[in-house]
Amino acid sequence: MGEGNRALRDFSWPFVSHTGAHLEEKTSIRATTSGSPPQSKKTTIERVSRLPLSGHLAYQRTCLRIRDKYYWPTILSDVKEYCLACEPCALQRRSDLRAFLNPLDLTSGPFEVLGLDFLGPIQPQSIQGNNHILVITDYFTKWVEVIPLSDQTALSTSKALVDRVILYHGPPRAIVTDRGSNFTSELFSSLCRALQIKQMRTTAYHPQTNGLTERFNKTVVEMLRKYMEQGFSKWEEVLGPVAFAYRNSVHSSTLETPYFLNHGRDPVMPIDQFLRKPSNIITPSDYKSQLMQRLHEAFALVKANLTQAREQQRAQYDKRAREQEFNIGDKVLIDVRTPMAGTSKKLIPRFMGPYRVTKINDNHTVEIQECVGKQTQLVHVNRIKPLYESMIWKDEPCVDFQESHNHTDHQPSQTN
Repeated sequence: MGEGNRALRDFSWPFVSHTGAHLEEKTSIRATTSGSPPQSKKTTIERVSRLPLSGHLAYQRTCLRIRDKYYWPTILSDVKEYCLACEPCALQRRSDLRAFLNPLDLTSGPFEVLGLDFLGPIQPQSIQGNNHILVITDYFTKWVEVIPLSDQTALSTSKALVDRVILYHGPPRAIVTDRGSNFTSELFSSLCRALQIKQMRTTAYHPQTNGLTERFNKTVVEMLRKYMEQGFSKWEEVLGPVAFAYRNSVHSSTLETPYFLNHGRDPVMPIDQFLRKPSNIITPSDYKSQLMQRLHEAFALVKANLTQAREQQRAQYDKRAREQEFNIGDKVLIDVRTPMAGTSKKLIPRFMGPYRVTKINDNHTVEIQECVGKQTQLVHVNRIKPLYESMIWKDEPCVDFQESHNHTDHQPSQTN
């Protein structure tokens, strides 16, 4: 038996039992104390847990430290509650809370809803002087536009959206972006208002809302890596062919290629010139009828496939979800994503706060406000966890363990 198991075994007598990895209260030792008044339970736990030489250890280790000298009937539950409410520990403790998936179901046709995101800055910059890629994704056909830019200002973003998408496909009904300054600027918002485009923004540090574009960003990087034999600065030269290859590949959600869903036909590839059979000459009217029939059937299948894919993604994601219900007024902590300048990410607390929930929305987002101050922010519930506040400690004395052991209620039975 290892040293850790032996310690737990010793701890289990006389008032706890060890089952697997869990400690449970088993019996109660009744004892009296004599001499100077003993310290309170809270003071005892504080001295064992919070002092510089104590180390803020977890619940079980704190129990093991206390058990040799002190005892009271609710020692296990009290130590556990104290450790849960310990603020330095709460700021460092990881959270496994995660809301159930709520996938977007916004589109029923091509170029109705677009996702926009930036990839970069890319180093080294391209020969043409660009080091950013604006990625625009159609939520229905999965068609992508990849536009190299030298910056990601609101002006460059707006111009690229108009020149590469709107002038070819018309304005979309909605656009999904993050909260970058280029997307929240007055210039970009004015463009959307003028074209009656609804802006939908993700919450900070929760890119899953625009997951389609985020996933393509990873895909395009992997594809570009395979064409870097002639130098990293030539990435822009292969960006177009890489995008074409993606558009002409079957997407796992639609089970069709973005190219076909956008054009109603497959592109003629070089190898097809040798295999292509001569087609009957048809009139533009006949071609239109055939095209409409093909797209009508394809769109019906795509809608069914997208629905099935969303349900499968939801079921897979929800297997590991553990949702926490929040109420207005709850105190919470928020995870720290960006350390302050000059600080190490490995040493900063994982969470900060406390904050108070001031508004609850239907899309797994809440508004929180600093408990000290008036600053508010909108966050996804996956970024927060409840701040555990301990019960009001009663000033009950603890009992010296050695003395309690001598006064245990295991008294010999009286005989007649």
